[in-house]
Amino acid sequence: MNLHKWLAFPAAALAIASCDTVRVTDLESGMAFYDGSFQYATRSGAIKTSVIGSPFSGRASDGFAANVRNAMGNAPFGHDVAFVPATRDKSKNAFHVVALFNGVNPLNEREICERDVEIATQPNTSTTSMVAIFCQGKHPISYASGFVDSLSGPNDPRFRKLVVQVARAMIPGYDADWNSSGFTPF
Repeated sequence: MNLHKWLAFPAAALAIASCDTVRVTDLESGMAFYDGSFQYATRSGAIKTSVIGSPFSGRASDGFAANVRNAMGNAPFGHDVAFVPATRDKSKNAFHVVALFNGVNPLNEREICERDVEIATQPNTSTTSMVAIFCQGKHPISYASGFVDSLSGPNDPRFRKLVVQVARAMIPGYDADWNSSGFTPF
């Protein structure tokens, strides 16, 4: 599925939904994750995370990426995970997360996971969109997107809610019963 198709979702939903609501799309179909893959990738307690773009300009964008990574740390259930700063990583089998805000060019999930594709973003739009992709190397494992209208700034509680809910939707579920069979994806 091309990312530009599901980034178009916010425009359609704007006509239907109120501007106070954070809307998140959990895109489970077509994902390539194993049950517990996020838990496996974060067994050290951390995951490399690249934050691209900012819906805010000027002083409001200072520390933006750190605020996003801190908010994402509230998303995982079951264990603490630090989302640590990193560039997009395409090395073989390296797990990482890419969080993209207000992307404007039509890219698919794989292109976002790769480091060699330029990603354009735009600040200060009336609607803030976020895409979060959990990658292994240049391959997307799972992803989710969301958006919110008319943010007042980085301290708007709806912004934090957007980041946490999109990150939570990006993280694949974990079934302890299935994992107990001894199966591991790697």
